[in-house]
Amino acid sequence: MRSRVRRTALAALTLTSTFSLLAGAAASAVPDDGAAAGSAAGFSTSARASNTAPAAMPKVVDLRWGEHGTFDRVVIDLVGKRTGYRVGYVPQLTYDGFGEPVRLKGKRFIEVAVRPARAHNNDGDSVYTGPRRRQLELASLRGVAFTGDFEGVVSFGLAIDRKAPFRVFTLSQPSRLVIDVKH
Repeated sequence: MRSRVRRTALAALTLTSTFSLLAGAAASAVPDDGAAAGSAAGFSTSARASNTAPAAMPKVVDLRWGEHGTFDRVVIDLVGKRTGYRVGYVPQLTYDGFGEPVRLKGKRFIEVAVRPARAHNNDGDSVYTGPRRRQLELASLRGVAFTGDFEGVVSFGLAIDRKAPFRVFTLSQPSRLVIDVKH
C-alpha cells in the first residue's frame, strides 16, 4: 500500500514538474516586442528598427536558421540584454569596413544590423561561433553571411529569391533577435 502511495505521489510530482518546465519554456518563446511568434501578424517588406540600448553592450555569438511551414526563420543569439537593430532590404550586401560585395545566391538581400553590439571580447578576439558565409536551399532563404563587427554594429546579410515579407522580434532568456521570411 505504501509503495502505491509513493508511486502515485512521485507521478504527481513528476507531472507537476513537467508542466512547470513546459509553461516556462512557452513563456520564454513569447516575443518581447512585436508579432506573436506563430501568427501572420507583423509581416511586411518595409525596414524595421528598434533603438533599444542596454547599459552593457551585448555580444553576438551565433546565427542559426530553420524552415517552418510558412516562413524561414533566422535567429541571432546574444549574450547580454536585448539590443537595437535595423533590418531591411538593400540592393547589395557588402562587408563592413571594406565595401567588398558578399557573394551569396539570391536575387534580393536583407541586411541585419545589430546595434549596439559586438562580436569580440575585450582582447579583440572573436566570440562569434556561427557561420561566416553559408549557401542554403530553404523555401525562401538562399544564404546567410556574417558581414561585420565594426564600431558597435554587428552585421549580417540574408539572401532570398524574391522580395518577400518579413517580420522581426526579440526574445529574452536568453536574448535573441528573430527574423522570419515568408515563403
